[in-house]
Amino acid sequence: MMSFEDNNLDVFTIFDFKATQAYWGPNREDEYYDNPKNLRKPLHKRKQRRPTVQEFWNSEEPYRFRIAADTHSDLPRFRRWLRKQVESVTSDSKSFQELNYEKFVKEVGICHGEWDKKAEFCHDIMAFEYDWTYYLTPAELKALKASELP
Repeated sequence: MMSFEDNNLDVFTIFDFKATQAYWGPNREDEYYDNPKNLRKPLHKRKQRRPTVQEFWNSEEPYRFRIAADTHSDLPRFRRWLRKQVESVTSDSKSFQELNYEKFVKEVGICHGEWDKKAEFCHDIMAFEYDWTYYLTPAELKALKASELP
């Protein structure tokens, strides 16, 4: 998230669209990719092996990410800011987790490796937990369960 002078917040999403096995599924045997029919196709149409998520993030190979933003966002400015942030990272720079651990330590539980501490989680209800049935009255809900869903 990037804040601008006029106190508006623009949300940018950076993602690795369709780059890993998380999207394509596990790789097949070598014959599937190395057969003559597949190799005759242009490079952009060939079936390709995809890295696992772990292999993708451990790779030193450059990759072009996609950025999703609102049409009113200042995308060129965000790109310049992001480029400066990436260039400022060195091998001895602290990770995001190291920089923000103290701020979020109370919300970290055993799933994050803090086995000797009792977990304290934020129990705020997220918007995705609601669906259209949340807005029905109890009578409407009862009638809905007896009939088919619209």
